[in-house]
Amino acid sequence: GKLVLLLFLLPPGVDPQHQMTETFFWIPAVYLLAFVLPHGRAGRVLSAVFTGVVFALSLVFAVVPGLREGRIGLVYALVEMNLANSVQLALTFALIGLKEAYARTSAERHLAQRYARQDLLTGLPNRRALEADLETLIAGRSMERAAVLFVDLDGFKVINDTLGHEAGDELLKLVAERLDGAMREGDLVARMS
Repeated sequence: GKLVLLLFLLPPGVDPQHQMTETFFWIPAVYLLAFVLPHGRAGRVLSAVFTGVVFALSLVFAVVPGLREGRIGLVYALVEMNLANSVQLALTFALIGLKEAYARTSAERHLAQRYARQDLLTGLPNRRALEADLETLIAGRSMERAAVLFVDLDGFKVINDTLGHEAGDELLKLVAERLDGAMREGDLVARMS
């Protein structure tokens, strides 16, 4: 809006070029806003639309009244402003990309830490988690009573060979769900392999 006022609506006698120095100061605020928006796509759209509008207004001014009326100084200032906008647009896109990459990496790291202790198929703790939990459990209890139970599914290979691995996976999930549902507070259930 201010650019439209400066280029097309100022009363005669007011020099828009002197007014533009203040305009240069608020331009980076748009790009900063684009960077802090929660969704990268929204920031990209905002900064691209802003840059496009400023460029279009500058082009209209340069073609219509600017060059015709001999206002080369103002046209030059608009060229400078559009060059600065282009650099800020590229930097904004790069920073948004870095921000998104960091968020992805952080989420992947969180998943990797989670799956380092969890069996991917059943969702049960894996061997590593069981060993750590058993150590904690043994250290925290007086060992008057304890039991360890290993469950092996007889004939499991036949299920995989005859019905396929998907059927075998479904059986493992079902067994894991039932065992997990039968646990009491303080009990542990895990998938060893």
